[in-house]
Amino acid sequence: MIALIWKELRGLKAFVALIISVELLGMGYTLCTSFPDEKPFDAAEVLHSDHFIPILLFGLILGAGLLVREADDGTLHFLDGLPVSRTRIFMAKLIAGFLILATIPVLDFGPDMLFGMMARTSVSPPFPWRFSVCFVALNLVTAAYVLSIAMALSFLRKWFALVVGLIFLGFLWVQAHQAIWIDWIEWMNPKSLEPRGIPSAAHLPYRELAFQGAATAAALIAAWLCFRVLGARSRDMLDRAGRGIRFLLVLARICTPIVWIATIVMLSRTIEPPPSKDATLGGESAFAKFETKRYEFLFRESQRSYAAPLLPAADKVCDTVSDFFGTPSNSDRIVVDLASPVISHALGMTNWSKVRILLAKDESPDMFKRVLGHETAHVIINRIGGSVFVSEARSTRFFNEGMATVVEERFFLNHRPRPRKGAVSQRPSPPGGKSHSTSFAMMKLSQKSAIPSSSIPSEAHLAGR
Repeated sequence: MIALIWKELRGLKAFVALIISVELLGMGYTLCTSFPDEKPFDAAEVLHSDHFIPILLFGLILGAGLLVREADDGTLHFLDGLPVSRTRIFMAKLIAGFLILATIPVLDFGPDMLFGMMARTSVSPPFPWRFSVCFVALNLVTAAYVLSIAMALSFLRKWFALVVGLIFLGFLWVQAHQAIWIDWIEWMNPKSLEPRGIPSAAHLPYRELAFQGAATAAALIAAWLCFRVLGARSRDMLDRAGRGIRFLLVLARICTPIVWIATIVMLSRTIEPPPSKDATLGGESAFAKFETKRYEFLFRESQRSYAAPLLPAADKVCDTVSDFFGTPSNSDRIVVDLASPVISHALGMTNWSKVRILLAKDESPDMFKRVLGHETAHVIINRIGGSVFVSEARSTRFFNEGMATVVEERFFLNHRPRPRKGAVSQRPSPPGGKSHSTSFAMMKLSQKSAIPSSSIPSEAHLAGR
């Protein structure tokens, strides 16, 4: 069996070289156009990158000739003369084809994992290994699914391209018209084999996996029966049918490009749907502003329904953070942008005095307060540090992020008891009487980075005295 598999792999080495060349070309483009160490791993971006398309394309091309190639080359009768059954030949071809297709998710998804590991920082979340394993495993299932269907349909020979095009066109038509049987049609879609849930707790789509697994088994049985029973006779039967009714063969050759052009047109419409006549124009009319005493919130009109209930209570967050640091509330409002994107591994980000927060439709008030309090702490720390924090941003990042995390955990986590207002540190003083309070840390930072002492809140303020 190993010798048969190795024979098939040697016969398909040109196909392997094509796959490796395409994947290396994509990796080279990434290396030439961006910085690999600035591409953090983003599960949502991976899911929207359509990794299944190369598997679908190469799987159809490989499966179309994997079994019938022996009859076309005239080597099937030679193999029949060997002490090897057609079942073993079929298994060797299946395993060789699957091994070749298995290189696609490895070479396609591997660079994403590599660049994600290179881009990790001290504030990066844990790497989603569970999501990665599920994603690669599901891609391998997709490879087996596509290969088995292509092998079963390959005995149509000259009609293969037309039948596959009609299957794609019918699937897209059902999707566009929302037919009543759309649910089980979607379960057969290879794109539906994607991890579900959040990356850190991803799980498998069991229903889609069961349907496509059953379809894979049925297609493999059909391909095995055709290869074992028909062999080269399928070519002879189709040739005789073509000579008897030549107009059908001519019609099929004419219809094949038409069907595929229609398929591509429908596919492009599903990827980029035309704008609705009732769509709201972009520009300033698509955005709204909500002002409170401490904040100025910017959001899209489409976010108003779930953003408006969260905003009136925001001033209490700012007052809590200001009291913690012992600084008077600034008359300048903090600008909070709820419409712009943030970096992939964060829920919010602060650019000195402006804040961006990723607002979800089902955002809970507690989570919004946590993120807003964390980012507000960054703004107030930057105001305390003044211009010195600009020049010392890298060396003070640990302190800035650490203090924001302290504020978030002490005041905005419901599962922890809220400490006394203004109590920065609950640690007991170590032997010798030296305090580990925040005022001590900020004074040390002031001495090191030459922050004016007038801009540092007093220990009385920080201790709430």
